[in-house]
Amino acid sequence: MQNKAKIAVAVLIALAAAYYALPFFYETFNYCPVMEEEIHQAVNYTGSGEIPWSFNDTDSWNEIAVYPGDSIQKAINGAAFGDIIVVYPGTYAENLFVDKPLTVISHSGNPDDTVIRADDPENHVFHVSSDHVAINGFNITGAGGRGKAGIYLHASDGNITGNRLVYNDYGIFLKDAGDWVLKNNSVSNGKYGIYLTDSGTNNLIANKAINNSWYGMYIRDSGNNRLDSNLANSNGKYGIFLRNSDGNRLLGNNISNPGIKVDRNGIRLEDSCKNKLINNDVSNSWRAVSLSNSSDNELSKNVISMNYFSILLDDSDNNKLLDNNVDSNVYKYGITLANSSNNTLEGNTAVSGLGVKVWSDPYSENNSGS
Repeated sequence: MQNKAKIAVAVLIALAAAYYALPFFYETFNYCPVMEEEIHQAVNYTGSGEIPWSFNDTDSWNEIAVYPGDSIQKAINGAAFGDIIVVYPGTYAENLFVDKPLTVISHSGNPDDTVIRADDPENHVFHVSSDHVAINGFNITGAGGRGKAGIYLHASDGNITGNRLVYNDYGIFLKDAGDWVLKNNSVSNGKYGIYLTDSGTNNLIANKAINNSWYGMYIRDSGNNRLDSNLANSNGKYGIFLRNSDGNRLLGNNISNPGIKVDRNGIRLEDSCKNKLINNDVSNSWRAVSLSNSSDNELSKNVISMNYFSILLDDSDNNKLLDNNVDSNVYKYGITLANSSNNTLEGNTAVSGLGVKVWSDPYSENNSGS
C-alpha cells in the first residue's frame, strides 16, 4: 500500500512538470526564423522612398483591345501603367488625354485604316501629359482650332512613330518636352508641321513635313535637338526654321519645292548659335540657307542648288562654311555676307557656272578664305 502511494505521488509530480514545460516545448519546436527575418526586414525597410518597380512589374502589363464603337479614352482611363492599348481599324471621333505611361498603337500599323478625328476641333486630338508614352500608326486629324495640335506633348521620354497628321493647326506640338523620338511621321496641310518650344534633346528622324501653310519644322527656344533625314517640302514660309535655339544638329535633311517662289524658303537660323547643318540638300527655294544674328554655327557639306539665293549671312559672325556645293542658283553670288565678320569659308565649290562667288559689304570684315 505504501508503495502504491509513492507511485501515485511520482505520477502527479511528472504530470505537473509536463504541464509547466509545455510552453517551452511549443516555442522550441514551432520557432520560425525565416518568418521572423521577413517581419524584421519589413519593419526596418530603409529604402530611398521610391516605390520599387516590382510593385508595378513591367512583365505584368495588359493588352487592351479597342474596336469601332468602343471608346479609346475609356480604355486609357481603365489602363494601368505600362499597358498597351491596341486600336482596331475604324474611325474614332475623340479628343484623348493621356496622363499615364501607356502605349497606344493601331492594330494594323497602317494609318490609312485607323483614323482618330477630333470630336471637338478646339482641343488637341492627343494631349499627352505623362512621360513614357508611345503613339504609333494612326491617321490623326481635325484639330483645326488656333494653336491646337494633332499630338500635343507636355512631358518627356516617349515615342511618336508612323503616324499621319493632316488638317490640324499644328501637327505635332512639343512644349517643355524632352527626350522624345519622332520618327517616320507625315505631317501636312496645317499651319505648322512639327513645332518645338522650350524643348530639348529630342530626335526628329525621317519625318515628312509637307504642304503646311507656314513652316514645316519650327524650333523655338529649344536646344540640343537632332533633326536627321527629314523631308520638308512645299511649305509656305520655311522648310526648317530655328529661332533663339542653340546646339541643334540638322543632318541629311531634304528641302525641295515645286518651283522657285518668292519667300518660299529652305532653312533659316535667327538668333541661333552653335548649331550644325551638315549634308542637307536644299533646292528650288527663294532663300536656300539664311542666317540672321546667328554666330558660331557650322555649315558643311550641304548641297545648295537651283535656288534664287543660296547662302546668306546677315549680322552673323564666327561661322564656318566648309565644303558646301553651291551650284546653279539664280543670284550670281553664291554666298552673301552682310554686316558679318570673322567667318571662315573653305572648300566650297560649284559644279557649273562661274564657281562660288562671295559678296560682302564694307561692314563685313576679317572673313577668311572668301
